[in-house]
Amino acid sequence: MFHETMRDRLGDLRGLRGDDILGAMGLTRRWAVESWLPAAGLLAVGAAVGAGVALLVAPKPGRDLREDIRTKANDLSRRATRATGDARQALLRERGKLEERVESVENGIKDWRAQQSPNLK
Repeated sequence: MFHETMRDRLGDLRGLRGDDILGAMGLTRRWAVESWLPAAGLLAVGAAVGAGVALLVAPKPGRDLREDIRTKANDLSRRATRATGDARQALLRERGKLEERVESVENGIKDWRAQQSPNLK
């Protein structure tokens, strides 16, 4: 009798999904960026690997395939070098702005202290 009752109750639970249980408790799933970002990264890596495999199994002679791979690798290297240089320049510009801002704040503090000194004596 106990086993039949448990079997019936488990049968009722088999049709439930996680969202059904959360809904019964008044809760819902919240999809945060952190939850799908790794999946998007894996998708991008999978696409790149798939493209590489497609190149390797393409019906081209070995010499043409190697030339295509060399061309694409050189292009990727040039773009990465350009992007790195652009990022470095942007960082240097921002560093200069930050240094100017720090100097301005330091000068403001020095001026304020100079103004306060006569009042403190």
